[in-house]
Amino acid sequence: MKTILTALLVTGLLACKKEPPQARGSEERREFFPDQKNALQVVQEQLNAGGSHEKVTRIESISYIDSRKGSYAFVFYQTNLGERNLVIKRDTETTNTSALSYYRCEGEDCQCKVTTVIGDLGDVDIKCSCSSCTMLVN
Repeated sequence: MKTILTALLVTGLLACKKEPPQARGSEERREFFPDQKNALQVVQEQLNAGGSHEKVTRIESISYIDSRKGSYAFVFYQTNLGERNLVIKRDTETTNTSALSYYRCEGEDCQCKVTTVIGDLGDVDIKCSCSSCTMLVN
């Protein structure tokens, strides 16, 4: 009986183990967007700032991850010209907590998307899906 209780206690403790901060994700992060309507507005503003004439029709999904150097929002959205994505980075290494960087890719030769690779040490590498794409950072 004592062995069974010990096994249950150990199993319970392992089940409650927290994930390390760099692997943590969240479906709701108010520091990026207070609501879905605001997310659509922010994406549209970024497109307008880059000189694009695309119109955002809807936000498909938003996911988040934290790394050692920043917090990231990955926004997938639909425009009148097709599916697109945007990566937003909040730098945690600076004292200016309101500083955000916006990454998106544009090009004529392929379906340009922002791609990200998260390394074993939590570093995030941001690139464009095709070499002919141009990365726009605001």
